[in-house]
Amino acid sequence: MKMRFSINTLGGAAILLAASLAHGEVIDFSLVGPGDFASYTEQGVTFTANTVGDSITSQDYGVTPNGTYGLIGVLDNTNNYPTLRADIAGGASSVSVDLGVHGYDADLIFLNAYDSSNALIDSTSLLDSDSDTSMHTLSLSDPGIAYVEFGSTTPSVDGSSVFADNFTWTAATATPEPSSLLLGAGGLMTLLMMGKRLRRRA
Repeated sequence: MKMRFSINTLGGAAILLAASLAHGEVIDFSLVGPGDFASYTEQGVTFTANTVGDSITSQDYGVTPNGTYGLIGVLDNTNNYPTLRADIAGGASSVSVDLGVHGYDADLIFLNAYDSSNALIDSTSLLDSDSDTSMHTLSLSDPGIAYVEFGSTTPSVDGSSVFADNFTWTAATATPEPSSLLLGAGGLMTLLMMGKRLRRRA
């Protein structure tokens, strides 16, 4: 019986290797629980209100248009909902979040990404109508993301009155140690040599 070692096999191995270097994480806020919080941390991401002294909540304000609990700022003493901030331990190379509300008013939803020096490095936004009752996914990619800010702004009524759900990020790719690089290179060379030998036998 002849064995065949195809390029597809090598391609599959390369994909697995790449997947091991970076993977996405999702926070759906189902674990936040009832109550108001100064901050909430899950999987190395810390969520806070973007205004000092304001709070965040989840279950107390009902469910998102997704039908699940989401995160939202707590209505403050100026009758405004604060925008939100997420600090990502170790940084991220991409971030996305679902934003929306059950209609009522038009909202300019946004997602801004900052580096560790607090410089804005990328941003995206979308204007939804006052009859829009869906969630919209905003996404950004940059290797230097340290934290993001998100929510809605004018023409939103009462500040950032939108829910956030399904916060998703890909951790910044760590620099492999020399021993890991040597091991990976050795493994790929072994695969290539095996492929050549098996093709000759075939």
